[in-house]
Amino acid sequence: MSPSTGPLGRIDPSSARADDPHTSSCMGEIAVISFLLIWGLFLRLPFFFPATIDWDESTFTIIGQGILDGLLPYDTLWENKPPLVFVFFAAAITLFGKTIFAVRFAGYLWLTAAAYLIYKSAYTLTSERRASIAAALLLITETSLMSPSVMSEILALLPLVSALFLLLRSGVTTMTCFFAGVLIGISVMFRTNLAYLAVLLGIYLILYPPIHIRRCLGRGLVYAIGGTIVILALAIPYLIQHRLELWSSSVFLVPLNYSSSQQSFSNAQRLIWDAFGLNADSIVLGIPLDIPMFVTGCLLWIGGLLGVSFCLLKWRDLPGRKRNQFIVLLVFLIGSAFSVFLGGQAHDHYLIQLYPWLAIFSSLALIFQPTATRRVIEPVVLLLIISSTIIFVFSEYSGLSRRIIESKSLSYGPEYEIAGYLEQENPEKKTVFLLSDIVVYWLIDQYPPTRLSAHPSNVFKPDLVAAVEGRGATPLSELLRILSMKPAFVVTKKNQWYLVEGEAASTLLTDTLKSDYVLVKVMDGREIYRLREP
Repeated sequence: MSPSTGPLGRIDPSSARADDPHTSSCMGEIAVISFLLIWGLFLRLPFFFPATIDWDESTFTIIGQGILDGLLPYDTLWENKPPLVFVFFAAAITLFGKTIFAVRFAGYLWLTAAAYLIYKSAYTLTSERRASIAAALLLITETSLMSPSVMSEILALLPLVSALFLLLRSGVTTMTCFFAGVLIGISVMFRTNLAYLAVLLGIYLILYPPIHIRRCLGRGLVYAIGGTIVILALAIPYLIQHRLELWSSSVFLVPLNYSSSQQSFSNAQRLIWDAFGLNADSIVLGIPLDIPMFVTGCLLWIGGLLGVSFCLLKWRDLPGRKRNQFIVLLVFLIGSAFSVFLGGQAHDHYLIQLYPWLAIFSSLALIFQPTATRRVIEPVVLLLIISSTIIFVFSEYSGLSRRIIESKSLSYGPEYEIAGYLEQENPEKKTVFLLSDIVVYWLIDQYPPTRLSAHPSNVFKPDLVAAVEGRGATPLSELLRILSMKPAFVVTKKNQWYLVEGEAASTLLTDTLKSDYVLVKVMDGREIYRLREP
């Protein structure tokens, strides 16, 4: 079979009905799910135990706990993320318990569900199980290497991939437009920047042929209604309490203004290097900074772009339905690219929003290869993924093994020591101000002194402080408000990156710690200050 006809023979649904996932054995699907669960667990298990991997996750956990304690997000605790992020963490704590392990376990299950839908979506396009499993395997691997913690980008994957799978399987109908709108609305309430994708997908659905004005407008309307229902439903608690302005500003206005202020060409360029585990220093030295990320990044990005190229080159040979499916997949890729690169800041985990579509396109690149070439490519790719994964997790599993041999708790990190010290020295639970290791608030059953200090770097961002607390608010005024509460303990690190020397707020903090506080303990680079006795 020639390479020009081979893949088309596989992806033509009329030639693959016997292998369709809906008619395949239940045992086959269970085997795929089991494989993905085992692979994901192998990758993410050693990261269930450290107290902090990314402090954004810690803030989400604190606000999720706040929901369970009856606190309205953005009112007492504030972070620059949509509400469903905090709802997920509240649900994880409720279902699996108040532990770091429970939160990360919930994230692992969520990612595995998204990977299974990637498998189903890829199978819809390729009608080939091996290539589809490879797409799911690549998604779990690259996402776990980029973010072993539970981040909003990972949470947005499940509704996003669900929307794609719906459109691939059912086509563009009035009902699929509505449910796609609901799913995209859910994803936007995990990641606001996905509004770019939401708009682009809406345009695609409106212009989907045959073009009849009434039908096109109807599709666009029901799609918009589906997304709007999600947004309005989440606004109900604020509407009941007459706090709709708090909702709209925190969910839409502040994130939009802040991301716009952070946009730059250098940030976009940095994201491109991050995609391959590189930074400026490693480029100069000619050495990858992160070998596993470099290897899997090449597989994902090169494979994905090759898949796009092959689909374009074989466009005339593709059946009409496959052309439509390719276009909708391309819409998701382009819309997500806009969402990532126009999102302002250059955090590497933003790239996770591109991984599902690149993984599926990589599976398409695979099936377009001649049989002889595939026999070489498949084992090489599998070997590269496995070896990269082993390199990535080896030190973590080694550390866990040592802790087991030494009969130590698997949960570790200076945060647990800080929490134990504060619980012993502060039984009255007086106000505590943490400039690092903020998950300690959760461990000691306390909350930050102000809503912005739920993520302490926010206290020192002038634009953000003014947007959240009002035009006259500054980092200095916010810090003065915190210090006026006379926190019994302040925990910080030396050379905290967001404390810029010479700025008024940073100077005030340094002077106050010198005059009003006593350094009582240092542990693992953390400094614990206690308020002087009057």
